[in-house]
Amino acid sequence: MSEMKNVPPDQRKEFGLVLNAFKIIAKEKYRNLKTGASNNNQQHRLVSPGDYITVDTRHPLSIVYNQ
Repeated sequence: MSEMKNVPPDQRKEFGLVLNAFKIIAKEKYRNLKTGASNNNQQHRLVSPGDYITVDTRHPLSIVYNQ
């Protein structure tokens, strides 16, 4: 938001639209992660957007070896 002053005047409208869309998406993702974390009883770690894995106590190399 603070970089808006550095955007040329003819590009501010487009920049503002993209920035607002990003802000809405970021708030939605944050809210989903926040409510999802409070609803889960198990510990989970975000791997990529929308994909969760259960946090395990075994070493990652042991997990891969066993697979």
